[in-house]
Amino acid sequence: MLRILAGFFVVLLSATGASAQTAPATPVDSRCWHASQSYSAGSLVRVGGKFYACAADGSWAEAQGGGANCVYEDRNYGSGALIAVREALIECQSSGAWSGVKQE
Repeated sequence: MLRILAGFFVVLLSATGASAQTAPATPVDSRCWHASQSYSAGSLVRVGGKFYACAADGSWAEAQGGGANCVYEDRNYGSGALIAVREALIECQSSGAWSGVKQE
């Protein structure tokens, strides 16, 4: 009986020690960065006339096109956003490009 208890404690202590030595998994940061803005995987951004998609590993890859957010002065804007620039208004198009708005 004493041998069984001693064996039990040896197994218990070795299992506890092994689990204490296992390092917890660190989460992977899969965000893409453009200037000071972070984007999640699948986000599209138009920069310099080209589209870039955020990949799952946090890298940018050139995309064929599609809807994208607009970037102006290090800020991200959604489609339809209006901002004033030098006494004029510009609007974020669904293509990710800015266009001037006619003032009436």
